Amino acid sequence: MSILSAFSSEAFLKFSQGESEQPAQLVGSDPYSKYPLFIKRSNNLIFKPNSTVCFTPICLSGPVQFDLHNEISYLCDNNPYLSAGFIQTRKILNRANQENQLISTQFGFVKQESRTNYMLKLGDVNDTFLAGLKRDSRSRINKIMKQKDEFDFTLASTVSDLECFSELYDETAQRNNFSPSYKFGLQHWKVLLENESWNLYLLKHQNKLVAGCVVSTVPDGYDYTFMAHVPGTFDYSRAIVYFLYQYLSKNSNAYLSLGGGIAEGDSLARYKLSLGGQAVSFSRVKFVVNNRLSNRLSEKELFQLMEVKWPPQ
Repeated sequence: MSILSAFSSEAFLKFSQGESEQPAQLVGSDPYSKYPLFIKRSNNLIFKPNSTVCFTPICLSGPVQFDLHNEISYLCDNNPYLSAGFIQTRKILNRANQENQLISTQFGFVKQESRTNYMLKLGDVNDTFLAGLKRDSRSRINKIMKQKDEFDFTLASTVSDLECFSELYDETAQRNNFSPSYKFGLQHWKVLLENESWNLYLLKHQNKLVAGCVVSTVPDGYDYTFMAHVPGTFDYSRAIVYFLYQYLSKNSNAYLSLGGGIAEGDSLARYKLSLGGQAVSFSRVKFVVNNRLSNRLSEKELFQLMEVKWPPQ
């Protein structure tokens, strides 16, 4: 049986709830490939009264296996008022077959898009790993390696460790202006890290905490889900990726998923590419259920609506 995604854990459902009245629920036609999904009431006038919409939570938290026709039909069958949705999957999409257009289905229309995720193959020896870095990242990592004995990378194990990371994350979120959906307090981290599929790693430099990351277990390896660091002489954001890579590679030749940018090709995406991440397209879908629309809309109108934030709530 394949490894279940940490994103399908009860801990993540509670953690990702945020300001929502209720946490996401696990859905999916395959009992071994369920994924989290918010289903909420929508008062948008393009839908009939009592309509609901669905969307996946933060992070790349959707399913690895996803047949869009079967899965959306399953959702519609089990949610008679479902009108529209957005599902970010972890299914690798062949760019050659990628279509940014509406696909007609038995329930309505689907718009298939992609989201770039940057992945590192674990298990490479140090020289091979360094060779895969862009020049700037390689230079920064080499600088860190020269002072390697000054660093201490560990798996967090105490309440004090968690408290220190929570404070560091708060500082990073404020400094980098994180969106509200990516701001968490100590109690949130306690809930998440109660689950064994989630682990916190800390990096100290000269006995001072300089970076930390929360890593989740996913079917193809690991997901580098949350990170915090202090600014300094050394690039601690790259340092923790380097030490994490070395740590995980001791026992795995799977993949470490770094995630993507806030937007395609932005500075965060270029940073992850510079770390040797292989660009992989994950499928994401937006859909609408025709018989839940209050008025008939043309395909062009639907396409334009789906180009912005979807689904409307």
